[in-house]
Amino acid sequence: MKRSLAALLLLPFAAACTDELDGQQRIGRADAWALSAASPSGPPVSCIDQSGIRGHAVRDARTVDFTMDDGTLLRNRLPFACPALLNGPRITYRTALPRLCSTDTLVLTTAGSDRSDVCGLGQFQPVVVPPQAASR
Repeated sequence: MKRSLAALLLLPFAAACTDELDGQQRIGRADAWALSAASPSGPPVSCIDQSGIRGHAVRDARTVDFTMDDGTLLRNRLPFACPALLNGPRITYRTALPRLCSTDTLVLTTAGSDRSDVCGLGQFQPVVVPPQAASR
């Protein structure tokens, strides 16, 4: 109830610019590898150009990796856990600018539900994840 109310309170402040992220991935072995093996490849940034987002991967309840058109991987570590991320929701975002920033929120909607959860974003940290060795 509180999260739904928060979402309703945020809607008047959101601009008409809404985009849906594609590439949702389920949590699994590859996500565990990406979490443990990633290393920073540059300083964190507060905002990214939303038109450059190619896809995303939910790694755990606090971590979303955004893949950019140029192949850069930007890890966003949410300031608070967002268990709804683990339910494979549709992720949308609203922002007043053509950028997605650490002050913005993700709106999560699970198929078959009329409920939405809202989770705040953190900074975007460029990371490199080495290829995972093939399992034998």
